[in-house]
Amino acid sequence: MKKQVEFYILNENYTDKVDLFACALIEKIYVPRKRIYVRTQSHEQALRLDELLWTYEPSQFLPHQLKEEGLMPPAPIQLSDAPDCPSNIQIFINLHVDFPVITASLQHIIEIVANEENALQQARERYRLYRQQNMQPQYHDLRKKTEGKHS
Repeated sequence: MKKQVEFYILNENYTDKVDLFACALIEKIYVPRKRIYVRTQSHEQALRLDELLWTYEPSQFLPHQLKEEGLMPPAPIQLSDAPDCPSNIQIFINLHVDFPVITASLQHIIEIVANEENALQQARERYRLYRQQNMQPQYHDLRKKTEGKHS
């Protein structure tokens, strides 16, 4: 099965905006029985996302945990700055600068990139690495969206 890879280039470069976009994306793509791993840049970011997911959309419950909590069975959405995602993950959301470890079960990889020169340069390198592995990443440049327009 061919893996789907998507890059989202955000309009802003603030960490809190990256976190909020990640929450919105998780809410949009989460369906029961799909396992999602969010690799954060730091443990502190994982803690922030954990808190945000509890309060992001009060009318919806997004079952999640910090991977390090080691709950069994694990929640469908796991957050961590660790590079090794569980082997049964289908969706990998990368907030980290490093190229992810790609497991056989991964179906969808999502890269969320802040609008900051260093982050953009690192994203270009990851894009190149995906291409070298015969993947065809899709690119969503949210910097080109104008205020008042929604996709």
